[in-house]
Amino acid sequence: MNTLDLRRALQACLPHVADPEAYPALAVLHFVATDENLFVTGANTISLGHAVVSMWDHRDLTGDPDTDCFDLSPATAKELLTVFKSGGAPASEDGVGECLRRITVTEDKVSVLDVSGLFPGKAFTVPRETRDEYRVGFARMLLECLTADSVVPARLAVAGAVVKWFTTAALAYRAPLMLEPTADERRILISCGDSFLGILMPIRSGDESELAQDTAIARHGWLHRLVPLRDHGAGKARQEAH
Repeated sequence: MNTLDLRRALQACLPHVADPEAYPALAVLHFVATDENLFVTGANTISLGHAVVSMWDHRDLTGDPDTDCFDLSPATAKELLTVFKSGGAPASEDGVGECLRRITVTEDKVSVLDVSGLFPGKAFTVPRETRDEYRVGFARMLLECLTADSVVPARLAVAGAVVKWFTTAALAYRAPLMLEPTADERRILISCGDSFLGILMPIRSGDESELAQDTAIARHGWLHRLVPLRDHGAGKARQEAH
């Protein structure tokens, strides 16, 4: 697989990995391999980040996603980003001339090898994470969001810190974030280019919520403060226009 593609996926999904003290079962980056792609997922209770990495070749896959998967701790993923830099070349159709990495997963270890040149290069090996089954049905959740009707809510409230997690994907993929509220008020679908999807759970802001009431009070306050300044600055320009 292309190093830049792998790095982008790790960078985009790492912010969504759960706090190990609060949710130890979700405190990993989860990887699933298919014939053509390696899928990377990070999730917590309020957001999910999911990225795809194209694979040029594979061996010994079973075709069962429950078997062809492994986890990495956030610390290991960050170390991997430090060890393997990228020349910045995007993936091509044949992988020729690119920085390529091969991941080998056994019962007890995960190895990443530089296979860009004629001979194997730098290697990185860590013990394989031994955890219970990954219990986030990320594909089902993303499919539900992708097929749900888009809606335009009267208001939308999200935590700034959580939005920041998604800006990492925008920086990694150098593409804008597309936010799509869905008919399921608990989920906002977020995409970035063609390699990243995410889900964000908004803050409850219905008319009866405390947040909506506080916002209405604040809006009234702003109207009171701004009206006396309405003609400041623009007044002279308006008179000259007439």
